Amino acid sequence: MRDIAIEQRRAVLLSVVSLGALLFSNVSHAVQLPFSSDSELTGNLDVTLGYATSIRAENKQADPNALGLNELTELRVPNAGDQFSNIYSAGLDLDMGWRNYGLIMSAAYQYDSKIMDSGAIDPLSTVLLGGNGLGSAGRWSNAAKDYAGNTFNLLDVYVYGEFNIGEKPLEIRLGKQVINWGEGLFFLDGVSTQTPLNISKLTTPGTEFKQAFVGTNTLYGQLGIGDTGALSAYYQAEWLRSEMPIAGTQYGADPLYRGNSETIVRSGAFLGLPNDISYVDSERTPDDTGQWGISYRGLIGDDYEFGVYYSRYHEKLAFFESTVDLSALNATNGGACSFTSLLCARQFWPENIDMFGASLATTIGGIAIAGEIAYRPDRPLMNLNSGIGAFGAAPGSLGVSKHDTLNLTVNTLWVGGKGFLGIDSQQVLTQFGIDYLSGNARNVTVHQSVTRDGSNNLIGSTQSADNISYGVAGQWTGTWFSVLPAVDLSLTVFLQHDIEGYSHFYGNFAEGRTQLSTTLKANFSNEWEASLGYNRFDQEESDYEDLDSYQFSINYKF
Repeated sequence: MRDIAIEQRRAVLLSVVSLGALLFSNVSHAVQLPFSSDSELTGNLDVTLGYATSIRAENKQADPNALGLNELTELRVPNAGDQFSNIYSAGLDLDMGWRNYGLIMSAAYQYDSKIMDSGAIDPLSTVLLGGNGLGSAGRWSNAAKDYAGNTFNLLDVYVYGEFNIGEKPLEIRLGKQVINWGEGLFFLDGVSTQTPLNISKLTTPGTEFKQAFVGTNTLYGQLGIGDTGALSAYYQAEWLRSEMPIAGTQYGADPLYRGNSETIVRSGAFLGLPNDISYVDSERTPDDTGQWGISYRGLIGDDYEFGVYYSRYHEKLAFFESTVDLSALNATNGGACSFTSLLCARQFWPENIDMFGASLATTIGGIAIAGEIAYRPDRPLMNLNSGIGAFGAAPGSLGVSKHDTLNLTVNTLWVGGKGFLGIDSQQVLTQFGIDYLSGNARNVTVHQSVTRDGSNNLIGSTQSADNISYGVAGQWTGTWFSVLPAVDLSLTVFLQHDIEGYSHFYGNFAEGRTQLSTTLKANFSNEWEASLGYNRFDQEESDYEDLDSYQFSINYKF
C-alpha cells in the first residue's frame, strides 16, 4: 500500500487521481527475487534497457536580424535530418518488503553519444562574444556531459512502514522520494510544488515520465482520519533545483541555464580582458531547511472528493540578480560589466514561498472531472525590466517583483470502447487552465518561450506578462489489441493551444502558441516496446519555432 488515501473511494474517482499512471505507466514482467518460501522477505525487480534518438524535422530558420539564443545548437545541427541525440539507457526499479516495512528504489542511466563522443560548437564563434557566428569544433561544457551526456540518477530511495494507531492506518516514509499532491495534469504552477522537475528529461526521447520528477530527502507521513479521510504531512531535508535543458543542448535556449557559468577558454584574449570569463557568474542557492507541507483529503457525500493543501517551499526555477562591478565597468569604458562574466548576472532562487491549495474530484455521466486551485500571496516573479535588465544596476539588484498569483485548472477523463478504424479502446484527457497575477504586470517578464519581437524578428521582446492568461490542452489515445499475435498498437495525439494572454516567465501560456505531439507505440508481449513520434512547435515569437523533431525509441523490459 503506497498511499493510504481513502479506502472507500469510488473506482471512477480513483481513476481521476491515477491519470498520470494511465498516461505514462508501462506494464512489465517484474522479476520476483528468489527468497525461500518460508521467508517473510519479498522483492520484485524491474529492469529496462533502451535506445532512443532524435532527428531535426525542419531546417534552421534564417534570422536576418539576429541569431537565436541557442546559437550553439543552431550551428551544430542546422538542417532537417540532422541527428541531435543518440541515447543508450537503462532503468531499475526495486521493491522489497518485510512484514509491514519496505524499501523502494529506482534509478536511471543515460549515455548520449552525440554529447560524449562528438564536438560542440566553440562558444567563441557566437555573435554574443564578438564572433562571426559561423562556428567551429569546440568542447561540450562539463554540465552538458554531467547532466545530459553521461548521467546516473537515483530517482527514489526510501524506506517505509505501515502501522495502525487504533483503527487508523498510518504510513511513514523516509528517504529520497517524490510527493505529488493535487489534481494537476499538463500544466505547471499548481498545487504540486513539493517536488522539483527535470524538464530536460521531458525533452529526451525514450524517457519514462517518472524520470522527470526529482526525488528529495523527505520525511513523509499519512494518517487515516475517520472512514474516508487522510491527513498527510512532509518535511524536506534538502533543496534541489528543477533542471532545465542544459545550455548548448537542443532545447537549452537560455544563456542563463546550467553550463553557462563555466569559463570559456580563450575568451579573455578574444575580448581584450585580463582573464577568461563565462556568460554568467556562479549561482546563489537557498537553504536546505524550511520546506514543509500539510494536506487533508476526504469525501463529501458519496460522490465528491476534496482536498486542502498548504506548502512552504523555496523556488525551484532560477531567478537572476545583478553582479555588476562598477569599478570594472568604468575601467573598460563600459565594455564589460565585470571581469568574471559577460551578462553581469547570476542565478538565485527565492525562499519561503507560501502555497494554499484546494481540489475537487467527481464523476458525471461516466466522465471523471477534477479541478484544483493554487494561491500564492506576495510571490516573487521575474522582473528583469527593473532589476538586472536595467544595465548598470547595483550589485545584488534582484530581477523580481512580488504579486499574488492564482492558478486554476479543470480536467476531464473519458474512457471508451471501440471506435473508428477498428480501435478497441480509447481515452480522452482534457485540461483547461488559467494563470492570474495581481497588480501592475507591465514590468513582469513574459513567458520564457517568448524570445523574439514578433514584428521584426529581433532577439528579445517588448511583450510583458498579462494579469490573466489561459489555454487548453487535450490528449487522445486509441489502442488496437492483438494486431499481430501478442502485439498491441496505440496512437496518442497531444495538442495544447494558448488561447489568450501571456503568463509570467515560469507560467503556462503564451498567446497563440500551439504545441502538437503524436506517438505511435507497439507493445510486444509486455516486454518489447517501440515508439515513433513527432513534435511540432508553432510560435512566431520564439526560438523554439523551428525545433520540430522526430523521435524513435525501443525498450526491453525484464
